[in-house]
Formats: sequence, structure tokens, C-alpha cells
Amino acid sequence: MTVPLKAARDVKISAKGAKAPLPWAARPITVGLALSLGAAAAGIFGAIEGLRAYTGSDPSPKRWSSVTETETGCYRDLISETPPLSDCVHSDAKAIDPRGFDWVAPHVAVYSASAAPHSPPTLRDLGDQAQAQAVGFLEKDASVKGGAWAALEAALTNSGTGAGERDPFRFDRVLVANVAKGVDWRPGDRMMWTRVLVEPINFSFAGYSVASTENETQKIGSVEKTDSRKFSADLSSTIPGIEGPKASVGPSSEHTVKASSDVNAQYEKLGIDIMPGFLRIMRESETGGDAVGNTEVSLTAVTDPEMIWKRFPRDEPLHQSAADPIVLLVTGTHFDGDGVAERSDAGNETHPTVDVLPQVPVPHCALRARVWMLYEERRVDSGRASYDESRQAVTLTRAAEDKQDVDIMAADEVSPAVWALKLCTTPKCEDKEERLLKAKVQPDPPGPENPDLWRNVVFRDYGVAIRLAHWLRTHQDGRPPNTSYLFNFPSDSNGAYVSLVPVKTKGDECKGEKLEKTSSR
Repeated sequence: MTVPLKAARDVKISAKGAKAPLPWAARPITVGLALSLGAAAAGIFGAIEGLRAYTGSDPSPKRWSSVTETETGCYRDLISETPPLSDCVHSDAKAIDPRGFDWVAPHVAVYSASAAPHSPPTLRDLGDQAQAQAVGFLEKDASVKGGAWAALEAALTNSGTGAGERDPFRFDRVLVANVAKGVDWRPGDRMMWTRVLVEPINFSFAGYSVASTENETQKIGSVEKTDSRKFSADLSSTIPGIEGPKASVGPSSEHTVKASSDVNAQYEKLGIDIMPGFLRIMRESETGGDAVGNTEVSLTAVTDPEMIWKRFPRDEPLHQSAADPIVLLVTGTHFDGDGVAERSDAGNETHPTVDVLPQVPVPHCALRARVWMLYEERRVDSGRASYDESRQAVTLTRAAEDKQDVDIMAADEVSPAVWALKLCTTPKCEDKEERLLKAKVQPDPPGPENPDLWRNVVFRDYGVAIRLAHWLRTHQDGRPPNTSYLFNFPSDSNGAYVSLVPVKTKGDECKGEKLEKTSSR
């Protein structure tokens, strides 16, 4: 509906009676047009709100601003079910040659250390009844009071099982796996996850003590979102010819939403999968973390006289016939400073002055394993200055470290009886022929001579070897007091031997190295 022109005082008529055109802003509009304009404004407002929501109003934390993912050929080969032989994939039917150390690439080092001995118990560690029995044991006989507690302690700790009385092919160890980043890594670069894999070659895992899988939940951030919307449109137009009336559309709406929530991420901080012939160590990290450093696993490594000769995973166990199937291990001596036999706690001299135990010789070989690592690294391409990882553009690379054969336990630790005594005919021990100290069981009374009864004498402790050598040299007697063993110094030399020198075994028999006995002089 329109208003008649004559009712509008703003309309101007020319002198000739012709109608002058009105400006567009003064022209009358219909109510329908006004409503259409209001609807269009509401649509434009809604579109603007939708665009704002789409273009990044989500306040939740991000892992990165942009990401590129890659993987190396070595990684693809090692995870393949049927990996082709390549620089990173080696045959299990031969040993892997040692390679140089790459300081730039990430590296895993696997080795082992001796397990910590258990602390000896005290009387307080016993129960009430056991404490009463122990006190009665200490008080029952005045003649044994000096050694009563030592005897009780030895019974509790099994400390009487000394060197030579344990299985020489069983080793309690703490396995250490150290993962290190390369030297070219810059601030903000980190290791997201690692998988360290260990395959024993000449031993197996047994009796292991492994901590349960350790998962952690890390709080990434707290998100608080407030959404406030308000719409009000007031469209009006002066209608010519009517004083003061307005045509207006005025919908008004206000909506406010406030939400708060925590963003958490759970990851496997440490996981261990261990079997007799395989060990896998899994570590992960989350925002701000790094899967590098040491992982320790307490376990027992076992081998046998044939398995220890294996050089690679598929190598057949070899039976090496030792020149001497039995050696005599001297575990201790009981002489005072003048070489006189020490007295026992009871005041007599009934215990032997030299502790000797027969033992199967353990080959002087290291325990070896095949080790490799899979990992994923996060390198920052841009935004390195920000601690907020959501502002960083990154590249994720799945890679691997090539397999390598490493010594898990050194040969001197596997076969610790590395010391022997060399018989010398000159003061400087310049003899070309190597003669070593031997011993045999000497029955009482002595029986017929048998040269096959003489056995090589070995020592774990340099000090024990020196004390026995000192006693034999100063007393010139091949049979120490209270022992049933006869040594070949100086009994079979007719005075030719003038000195005894400790020598140490060096080399790795299983690697084909010739063993050498190096003098301590």
C-alpha cells in the first residue's frame, strides 16, 4: 500500500505543473520490503557467525599447527614380514661386522651390570619367635659365641655358597638400554616413541624380574569456551505524507554458553615384553616429554658349555673339547702375615689353609646379543621459539637403527677365573715355555703317581693368587697345612723354579681370538 503523493509536504511541484522526481531515500517502501530487508540482515549475521566458528574459534590445544609424516627405508625393511636383505637387514646365519659410531643419528646402547647383592639380615628382621630362638642360640654355648652370629647369618643369607659353589653358567644381571638423540638435534626436537629389541645369541633370559607396564596420563591443558550471541535489527523508513510513523523490524536474541574441560592424554611410559629368546622395551612420550635415557631390567642370563660358543642367532651350538675338562679354583687362603695357618674361632687349626674347588672351565667368551631400535622423531620446522607445541610446524619421521651384535656381558665377567700362576726359572720370568701352577688331590697316605691327575689352578681374585704364591715361595712346600691338595711348586722342579708370577687371560675364545696370558709385571 502506498501513500498518496499529495499528502506529503516534502513533494515539490515545478512552476509548469510537472512533477519533480523524489530522491531514492525519500521514496515510500512497502511493509513487505521492510520485512525482506530484516530477514536478509539476519541471514548475513548468521553467515558471519558461522564463518567465525569455522575459522578457528575452537580453543582446545593442538599437537601442532601443521604436520608432515615420513618414514625411512630402513624402518620399512625392519618391520616387513619378509624383509629383503639390505644394509639394515642382516642374515641370522652369519655375524654382523662391527661398524663405526654415528654421532648424528639416534643410538641405542645395551649392556649389563652386576645385580646388587642383598643386604644381610639383622636380628630385627626376624619374627618374634625367631628372635627368641636366635637369642637362645647365641647364649647356649660360650665356646661358640664369637662365631655364633656369623653362623646364623650365613644360614639366613645362604652366604656359605661362595665362588665356585654356584652355577658358573648362570648370571644375575641388570640389563641397561640407553637411548640417545643425535648431536644435530635442536631445541624442541624430541623422540616420540622407541622400541628397543634384543635377541640373545649365545645365552637366554631366565628368572627375570620386570616391573609391570607403566602408563601415565598427562594433562595437556584446560579448555574454557564462552559463546555470547546477540542480534537486534531496527529497520525504519519515514513514510512520506505521514507525520512520524515508522516501519521497523526488531528481533532481539542473546545467548551465552560457558564450558570448561580438561584435555588428557594417556601414553605408555614403559612397557617390557620378555621371553627366553627375545626382549622388547617400549617407551612413549607426550607433549613436552622425550623417550630417551636409561631403562633397567633385572634378569638372569643362562648359557651352557655348548651354547656359549654360538657366534650368531642361527649358529649351531658347538662342542669344544677343552684341553683340561676340570680346573681347580682357589677361592681363598687362610694364612696370617707370617704365612702361618689362621686359627679358627674355637682356637684350633682344623679348617684348611687353602680353599680349593673343582670346576668345569668356563670359556673366556662374552655373552652377545643382536640389538636394533625402531623409533619416531618429531622435528620442528617452524615455531621453535614457542614452548607451545600447537604453534609449531613439525615433521614426524619413523626411522630405525641398524641391527648390531653387541657384548652384553664381558668375557672377564663370564669367566672371572682369569688369573693363574706361571712357573719361572729366572727371576725376570723370561721363560719361552709356558708352565702354569697345577695341583692334584693327594690322598693320605699317598697313592701311586698318575700324571693325568694334575689340574690347572685358576683364581678369580688377584690377591688370593699372590697370597698363595707367597706361601709356596717362602715355605718351599707344595702341600699347605690341613689340605689334601699337592701343588707342583717346587716338588717337580728339582729346584729349577725360582719364582711364581700371576698372569691374566686375555682375548675372546668364541670370536676366534687367540688367548694370551699377560704377566702382571
